[in-house]
Amino acid sequence: MSSEPYDDRTPLTWFGKFPVYLTTVLVGVHVAAMILVSLLLALGQSGLLDAMVYSSEAVVSRFAIWEFVTYVFVNKPSIWFVIEMYLLLAFGSEVEKRIGRRGFGWMYLALVIAIPTVLTGVAALGVSSVYAGSGAVHFAVFIAFVAIYPTAQIFFGLQARWIGLILLSINSLQLLAGRDWVSLSMLWLASACAVFMLVRAGVASSAVLDGVSEVIPRPAKQPRKIAKSDDAKADSSTDPYESIDPLLDKISKNGIHSLTKAERQRLEKARALLIERERRR
Repeated sequence: MSSEPYDDRTPLTWFGKFPVYLTTVLVGVHVAAMILVSLLLALGQSGLLDAMVYSSEAVVSRFAIWEFVTYVFVNKPSIWFVIEMYLLLAFGSEVEKRIGRRGFGWMYLALVIAIPTVLTGVAALGVSSVYAGSGAVHFAVFIAFVAIYPTAQIFFGLQARWIGLILLSINSLQLLAGRDWVSLSMLWLASACAVFMLVRAGVASSAVLDGVSEVIPRPAKQPRKIAKSDDAKADSSTDPYESIDPLLDKISKNGIHSLTKAERQRLEKARALLIERERRR
């Protein structure tokens, strides 16, 4: 039995040389759901889709509670859906590595449920609404990445915070021009929820914390421990290049399949540390 502590920031499994995270599984589920939606539309089975789309009238009058979750899987094939999946896979996995698989799972579920919860509350005021799709949720996942790594250079050397601001502005203006008030409100709601949860968890960038400290109280800092455990000392003093050199030699000789689970975890931790160092430069 392995004596290494459990770390949910490592991949769930490996598909050849490709690490499989929770975000990878979510992308697979959404793609499969999109294909199913396309087939149902082709067969004229719109009734089933109507039962999956969130409708405040159905929730309030018929207690269709399942629509709090199923609405997010109703996506039609489009270039925007491809962009969504890219945002989730590329940036969601980085968020998952930072806050852990369990933390990311709870954040994703909270984002999914927040939208119909607010719309149901608004319905109590006499304003009914219908909502479907995962666009706001997956954009919020990208905003979560921006909140953690605002200065990371991504597209054409631009920092993540500027890309996030540009995309949020374009999406907002597009929805504003189309007078889609529900989608516009949910886009901002999901983005704000993502930032709020990361701030409360204490993992948002200091730049983000400084910007919202007047609105959201920062989490109390835990007292520093004087003595470090052996593992912590090893992590703080170990050069990531030195820790992965033997693993890279083993991969070059015998392939990545020769690595044990513990060795793959070491490789992934070293990779995350190197990425973090590069972003801080």
